[in-house]
Amino acid sequence: MNERSKKVLLVNSAYALSAFVLFAFALLTRLMYSIVPELAGTANEALSGESVYGPLFSLSLVVSEFVTVALPALLLLCFKPVRQMMKGRAWRRFNPSLWLIFPLAFGCYFAVTGLTLLWVSLLGALGLSLPEQGVPIPGGAADLLVGALVVGLFPALCEEFLFRGLMQGAYKAARPVAAIALTGCLFALLHGQIVALPGHLFLGIALCLSVYFTRSVWAGVIFHTIHNSMALGVSMAAQKLNELAGAALEGFETTAAELGSPQLLLSGAGFFVFFGGIAAAFFVALYFAGRHFLQRENWPLHCGANGPAAVLGLAPGEAPAAEALSPFALLPLLPAGLIVIVNYLFSIFDALGRPLL
Repeated sequence: MNERSKKVLLVNSAYALSAFVLFAFALLTRLMYSIVPELAGTANEALSGESVYGPLFSLSLVVSEFVTVALPALLLLCFKPVRQMMKGRAWRRFNPSLWLIFPLAFGCYFAVTGLTLLWVSLLGALGLSLPEQGVPIPGGAADLLVGALVVGLFPALCEEFLFRGLMQGAYKAARPVAAIALTGCLFALLHGQIVALPGHLFLGIALCLSVYFTRSVWAGVIFHTIHNSMALGVSMAAQKLNELAGAALEGFETTAAELGSPQLLLSGAGFFVFFGGIAAAFFVALYFAGRHFLQRENWPLHCGANGPAAVLGLAPGEAPAAEALSPFALLPLLPAGLIVIVNYLFSIFDALGRPLL
């Protein structure tokens, strides 16, 4: 097996391990709460005495993210082909075009929100309901700051290390479109939430594009951190507005019929078109800014079937040797795909109000 196939095999194995651990955690939690329902109440009581993002809850989020995502990625560092990938300039160099990531992430967040509203309205028309938000809404500025660290920054570091750093880095020997599409899809599928699937797919591809245009993994880390932190901040702001107005804006979540209302569909479409256009404009700006930086640094601008020579650490104009990808390198995606399917079945039955466990 050649070096390219070894890298792909290793990152796919890490993805399969991450999917398995994530599903095992979720399944174990479901089984515990179904066998001993009092455990849910005990957990709530343990967290009720502290702020929303108190030490206990925050530590649980960090440990969960580390075990399910960071640990499988770190295990890859035991292998020489992966350590060689870590030596690329994409890990070390700060690209001035990274400043464009801030407005880009802003536009993409609201575009994802609009796309999610569209998807939710379609699911509502099919009789599916919207589950409760998985991450608690911060109760104040202190909670928001802690949440930005444990929900924004730490997951961004872990997930970007695995997906944009290692996985997209291993797939880069393929055509860029294929590498970006595959990495973005695998990122979205691992989250296992049917309600957020289109939004996660949009986000995954946007993260891959930002890393590809800048040739910097840190573009993905900054983008991802801003997106997750904005989700907390916007949720908190909406909750505060509800309290001040004395009205619940969550009324559209009460029934499936209201979820499928034309008003929600039009709102989602408007959000997606408007903010998606803003994001597209900043993507164009990022492309040209990144191109200018690569020219100045004497990096290759394009990549053919063998991937960008700059990321491979080759001299300008030097072409890497072509290496065919062994089919065995894709085998770990088969059990990972099975786990993902089962996970989404759980999510669909939850949305139907008939949980399997």
